[in-house]
Amino acid sequence: MPEKSDYREWPEEMIRRLRQRLRANGKPKLRQSDLARSIGVDTRTIQQWEIGERLPSAHNLQKLIQVLLDEEIWLAGLEKEEAKKLWETVGYFHDQRSGHARLYPVFDEKWFDGVLAATGSSRYEPLPDIPARQQERATRRMTTNIQARSFALIGRRQEIKGISEVLANAPLVTLVGPGGCGKTRLACQIATELLSGYSDGVWLVELASVQESDEMGPIRVLASLLGARERQGYTLVDVISDILRDKQMLFVLDNCEHLLEASAELAELLLSASSSITVLATSREPLGLMEERAWSVPPLAYPDSEDTAASMALESVMSFEAVQLFVERARMADTRFTVSHDDISYLVRICERLQGIPLSLELAASRINLLSLREIEERLSDMLALLSSGKRKGAIRHQSLYATVAWSYELLSEKEKSMLQQLSVFSGYFDLEAVEAICANCVVKAASGGAEPRICREEVLDLVASLVNKSLIATADTTRQGGKRRLFLHESIRQFAVGAWLKDGNKVGNTSIRYNHAAYYRGITKQAGARFRSVEREDALSVIRQGYSDIIAALDWSCSRVEAKPIALSIASDMYYYWLHSGVLHEGIARLRQVIQACQDHSAHPDYAKLSHGLGVLLWVLGDSIQARSYARMSMDGAKELGSAILLASNLRLLAQIALQHGELSEAEGYATTGVQLVRDQGDQWQLASALSALGNLHNVCGDFEQAERVLSESVVLFEKVKDYWELTGPLRTLGYMALHKREVDSAVELFRRSIAACQRFQGEWFLARGLEGLACSLCFKGGWAKAAVLLGASESMREKLGSPIHPHYRDIYDQTMETLERECEPELRLEAWNRGRGMTREQTIVCALEG
Repeated sequence: MPEKSDYREWPEEMIRRLRQRLRANGKPKLRQSDLARSIGVDTRTIQQWEIGERLPSAHNLQKLIQVLLDEEIWLAGLEKEEAKKLWETVGYFHDQRSGHARLYPVFDEKWFDGVLAATGSSRYEPLPDIPARQQERATRRMTTNIQARSFALIGRRQEIKGISEVLANAPLVTLVGPGGCGKTRLACQIATELLSGYSDGVWLVELASVQESDEMGPIRVLASLLGARERQGYTLVDVISDILRDKQMLFVLDNCEHLLEASAELAELLLSASSSITVLATSREPLGLMEERAWSVPPLAYPDSEDTAASMALESVMSFEAVQLFVERARMADTRFTVSHDDISYLVRICERLQGIPLSLELAASRINLLSLREIEERLSDMLALLSSGKRKGAIRHQSLYATVAWSYELLSEKEKSMLQQLSVFSGYFDLEAVEAICANCVVKAASGGAEPRICREEVLDLVASLVNKSLIATADTTRQGGKRRLFLHESIRQFAVGAWLKDGNKVGNTSIRYNHAAYYRGITKQAGARFRSVEREDALSVIRQGYSDIIAALDWSCSRVEAKPIALSIASDMYYYWLHSGVLHEGIARLRQVIQACQDHSAHPDYAKLSHGLGVLLWVLGDSIQARSYARMSMDGAKELGSAILLASNLRLLAQIALQHGELSEAEGYATTGVQLVRDQGDQWQLASALSALGNLHNVCGDFEQAERVLSESVVLFEKVKDYWELTGPLRTLGYMALHKREVDSAVELFRRSIAACQRFQGEWFLARGLEGLACSLCFKGGWAKAAVLLGASESMREKLGSPIHPHYRDIYDQTMETLERECEPELRLEAWNRGRGMTREQTIVCALEG
């Protein structure tokens, strides 16, 4: 039980405050009579609770909590935290009072989770007068990223029941078994069925695409899932731990076998972050942690051919899970498929030889449109014997899976084999367009060592479709933006294809495909880079996120090849903006330095100077202004040699910001003024708008408000013309602070709200947090102290995630606002409002800021 000092409110104060709280759905405050009727007590009882004459019994307190849930009194996302605080406060004061022989019962979290699940997360209605689409975004609360499957899991009910029971008593359970035994599918099914028991959701962390040498890869995958970003002075692990503190979640760590140590560290991080977090891992061997419970995933049950007479009824054979899976997948491959009496023995032997391994069964069943059951059984028998001979010792099931994949591979045509080998170049998801661009017309050697099977562009669609039909290429449950179907290779198949390619000794073809792969993703980043400074920014960033693993693979390979180093420079010079916008500053800096080091002999290349500028920007944002200035000057020298006025102007803006940060006002003015003059005649409205924004900010800091307003107003007009609403927020905020300085408070509120409204289009929170601070300061001038506290709490939460300090130029007005809040707003109300802001989602914060 917490100490008395932990309770800053009396129980009666908490109950009264909750009943009188304004509700998000616009309904009036609850009356005592309404609350009494809902709970089933008389009004006098509620009055006694609210004046401290009585404390609610545990039974009535449960009723009170449920009514407050039904009436949407609890803060969205903080229901459990608030309810638990109320319960523990009542319990503490109950136990302190004399005359009670029994202690107050502890808060029943499982009961509350059940009530919350039954009430439904969709009960929060949006605020009035907000557009429907915005309302939906503001109230939607995602609880899982596990996609619904298009077909049901066959069998496994006993495993699901047993594993679920173990998870109820163990923090870490690892599903262990060979590749293809169905660990991932089983884990996802279990997690989906347990969803209602985890108030903060169940989440799939996919590790298959993380390279074995990437020790931090699993941490970055988790950070991406949680939206965690590096902060200055804090490691990514610290940020993740802070996000997960006190959360009740189930994480599925999938495909850990190639990252055992890193996966074990990831599991320990999750378990140490909160005692209410559970981990379900899948791996070919245990992670080796003390608290781990390993569960060996058995194959699907299959009949024994020695005990099965030929006369055995089909109904009896179909009772085995392996048979059910094979027959279902066979019918998916050929709707005409049926099992005759004569086929039963072949069907039984196929399932037995494949030892009930799901992937093996699915691959075998995919051949039913070409081979009969008898032919499949005969070919499988020969292939198993061939591939088991001379293979290194290992689990028989692993050999069976290898044999099945190899058998399926050997049934392919030469062009299909070549296609599958080439597709192994992809690290993550890909689409048909990427395959056509990278693999079509590429010079490769035949898989058999014979004539060259050049794949024409017109053949790619049919070859890919054939491999999809044969279960060698998988299709994702979701599509890319634009409706393109996403494809991928299961890791076991991708590794087999890589091994087959290396075994064939096709070095020329491998290099050619990898060059095409790097060039293709250079094109992706180039196209995205051109859209970064426009209304299409978020779409461009999304394209980069989806192809990130392949972009990094292309970058790494290009750095290692002399002929591909210009590609590496091009990719890196465009990617810096992605790292900046996503807040992944340390990784971006490390990648850019890697490319600069590898490409020193290409320092005259135009992208080298652009890359140096990008590195300077990331270093400046991270706070290393000395190194940032060095790279900015290096880039500026390169821009002069290249005659690139645009790049030169970009570096002048960066140098102006650095000089302003160091208090070098005269030098800063020189850089900023020259930058504006340089781009004004270039016809690039975005560059001019950005240069004017920097110059206007400088005038504002120097106190030349008239000049600043003129320059910033022109910047606003230009950003609106090019529809870059993200950058538009900068001059709008500066104009807002200038209006506040002149005590034109209504104008300041309008400007800050325009800045915040523009942030709705993008995922980043850097500019949003600054806009919220400006609006809060303005509202405080108008006497809106409670709302100002809410917005400042939300801003503080965002800044902590980013590792960003208060804007140094506006620190004084921020401090004045805080002093006003402390003076004018009651401590309890201020704390409640502040915490409410910290607990709001990004969408809820924007709605709150924009409402009248």
